[in-house]
Amino acid sequence: MKKIFFICFLFSFQLHAKKMSVTSIQDPLEVVELIGDKLIRETPFKYKLELTNCEKTFNRLFFVNFGRTFPSEKPAVAYAYTLIESTSNRTISIELEHNDGCKIWLNSELIYEKTGNRNINILYDERSLEMSFKTTLKLKKGTNTLLVKSETAGGKDWCFLMQPPATKGAVLNSMDESPKFVLEKTDNIDSKITTLTNWLVIGPFEKGIDNINPPEQKMEFGKMYKGLNGQPVTWTIPKVEIVGNVIDPKPWGTSYQWNYHNGGVAWAMQQLAEVSGDSKYNQWATNFCDFHLNGKSFVEYQVQTLNEVESANHYFIKVPLLDFTLAPSLPFIYKLQKEKDFPLEKEYRSFVD
Repeated sequence: MKKIFFICFLFSFQLHAKKMSVTSIQDPLEVVELIGDKLIRETPFKYKLELTNCEKTFNRLFFVNFGRTFPSEKPAVAYAYTLIESTSNRTISIELEHNDGCKIWLNSELIYEKTGNRNINILYDERSLEMSFKTTLKLKKGTNTLLVKSETAGGKDWCFLMQPPATKGAVLNSMDESPKFVLEKTDNIDSKITTLTNWLVIGPFEKGIDNINPPEQKMEFGKMYKGLNGQPVTWTIPKVEIVGNVIDPKPWGTSYQWNYHNGGVAWAMQQLAEVSGDSKYNQWATNFCDFHLNGKSFVEYQVQTLNEVESANHYFIKVPLLDFTLAPSLPFIYKLQKEKDFPLEKEYRSFVD
């Protein structure tokens, strides 16, 4: 009986979220089985594909993945352009990450310059990202132009990333209105373009961070320029990506995202299988574990290759917080304790280790 009430406790958030009427049921095991059956019916353990979210408010990570748009094994440079709108004259700090060399112009004034041959190095903290470099943006009231020049030594990640200073998960009571990306205010830009991206890009050009190319001199559409190896280039948008998301999330999330309470629910389903003698509940827990293990490379691809650091189940990798490491691993550990010679046992053990 103690185990049944323990399972009820682990299921309590599901019961609250579903608003199930169970007051007339006398047997607590029946209550738990109703919740377990609903989880089995309604949990898809699948991803759905959707366009990446084109946010406008500068209160999170933004990036331009030049390598996805202009893949090059040779040294080269490329440019990204956008408009930033501020409600007042002010100076804001930003963090930057980039490979190799980089220059940034704000309102045609060079505000950042870095040369060298380096890899991207992002520190994944518990609830934030930390980057290698910093600079300030002295924004005027209204629209501000931002031009980024990025260099690649060839054959590795080629990306530029920027964000407000990392808060390490702190809740800030700031009344400042964050700046916004307003590429649609560029002359001769169709508004449909800005539903897909905040940036225009052009390249690749011949190597040399200090070589002056036409985009540094004049913003002009409908014109071709001489790019890398003499190939013609013109302004375009970054490669449009799609990502996998969970299916039909509610305000509280879903029952199969990677977090501590869903790990607890999967563990409770294992307990329910033992108490009820019905293996279907244990199979649900196995499906939860297998879904995340089999999706590990997909999650890594979205976070590390596409730079979609807040994409579905991103906490599955590179996060030290116990909410996303030990706690959701309970059903993995329990299965290893209770079962032998099952599919993916080696992968389970490697993951837990």
